[in-house]
Amino acid sequence: MIFKKTKKFREALIENGYLVSNRNKNGEFLLLKKVINKFDIFFDIGFYKGEISNYVRKVSKNISIFGFDLNSFDKKTFLKNKKKNIILKDYCVLEENKKTRYFFYPKRPELSSIAKRKDYNPYIAENFLNRNKNGKKIISIISDLKLSKKKEYFIKIDTDGYESKIIFSLKEYLTKYSFAGYFEYGSGWKNYNLKLKELFYFLKKNKYNIYRLCNSGVIEIRFFSELDENYYQSHFFFTKKDINFFFNKFKFIDSLSSDTKEKIYY
Repeated sequence: MIFKKTKKFREALIENGYLVSNRNKNGEFLLLKKVINKFDIFFDIGFYKGEISNYVRKVSKNISIFGFDLNSFDKKTFLKNKKKNIILKDYCVLEENKKTRYFFYPKRPELSSIAKRKDYNPYIAENFLNRNKNGKKIISIISDLKLSKKKEYFIKIDTDGYESKIIFSLKEYLTKYSFAGYFEYGSGWKNYNLKLKELFYFLKKNKYNIYRLCNSGVIEIRFFSELDENYYQSHFFFTKKDINFFFNKFKFIDSLSSDTKEKIYY
């Protein structure tokens, strides 16, 4: 009986967009398929192997794609993506323009992080190299690339805990530029002592709506619940536009934090 309850609760968490890390099931591809043709510029912050950027290029032949990562790109990666008109920039995105030290984990390069990781097993976390990388603010990148403020910008941020710092750096520009995007939330946030709650209220204050990605669409976060500050890997879409601009259908599911059912837009 306990097992059945546990299984049902886990299924409910997954349905609501928690505990989902597999990109084929967590809603990232579904979101991009629905929304990306509404945008002019795609910034892939946390490019790694480029799985997301390559999918965006399949969906849209016209969108301009720029990739950034803490780890340096080799020549082969540059050329491979250039053929698909995906431009890689060999600097990372930070909250300010500066050179930064970061931790490189040879056993898991994708876990490279500006803060030392304490959220992984010691055999990974204790084996690292110190490296340096030049970094720029998003707004400086836009200026350097001579991109128009009239463009529609979509930003994907997967930076192992640094996500909210990048979004906070846009504070004075959120009304001047048209930004939307999604970010990852998870255990990496603990390494920076950052809270999803703070970012949620920051975005709401700036008139953005926030939606949790799940495998069948997106769910609006109508209010912040203590259940949300769980450090489970999950992804959140933020936009000022009416959700119906992107999604034309919805269905109801049971809420984990309210008596009111939640809408999944798809």
